[in-house]
Amino acid sequence: MISLKALARKDIVALEPYSSARSTAGAEGVLLDANENPFPQRAGGVALNRYPDPFARVLRQRLAEYSGVGAGNVIVGNGSDELIDVALKVFCVNGDNVVAPVPTYPMYSVAAAILGVGFKPVQLRPDFSVDVDSVLLAVDARSRMIFLCSPNNPVGSVVPEAVVRRIAVESRLPVLVDEAYFEFCSKTSVKLVEELGNVIVLRTLSKAWGLAGLRLGYAIAAPEAIGLFDKVKAPYNVSAATQSLALKALAGEAR
Repeated sequence: MISLKALARKDIVALEPYSSARSTAGAEGVLLDANENPFPQRAGGVALNRYPDPFARVLRQRLAEYSGVGAGNVIVGNGSDELIDVALKVFCVNGDNVVAPVPTYPMYSVAAAILGVGFKPVQLRPDFSVDVDSVLLAVDARSRMIFLCSPNNPVGSVVPEAVVRRIAVESRLPVLVDEAYFEFCSKTSVKLVEELGNVIVLRTLSKAWGLAGLRLGYAIAAPEAIGLFDKVKAPYNVSAATQSLALKALAGEAR
């Protein structure tokens, strides 16, 4: 097992995160120190005058059931793009770099550049498969993460589990497997999350679920990594409306 906590920035591991009014109290009840509007304001059946559960506990549990993992293995974000940004903040500082086979989803390089993190592209083979040896050779002393998109956006190729496993084991870096299009192929690396420890799987409700406007993404990772992501994410990153509508979608009520 490779510990993601050991690979994270030491200052993030030691960070005392911001504690919002509902971080310990949950989403129910009246908290005077939150300065919430006491008068009900509703839209689409969702109460909007109170802050939502900052950890989206019910939604995490439902997504965990859908994914076949424990609730402690899941975190939700304002789209999977937020979780890409959070992952970079947890593991990288200015001057570090990340590695990814290309062509691929451009947000990996954009999010990295915003943080002053370099992006090392490795060309896919002519058949769009990942050149594992070249990916591993691209890793240097400042490499902090490897991105794999499966099925790949834009070429559609699937990264086999054996490839993910070899890259994760031999690089010993956090390997983020973006499975935004997972439902179209049902090939996943989720079991490697527990088996290896350093694999993070990213998913979304934007594609197969047809809910791009909802902006709901989620990551599946070791609980110690989820704890670090919770430190870095914004306090109320997923709104009450999004949590409610996502739960309805997962229950088959809003498809």
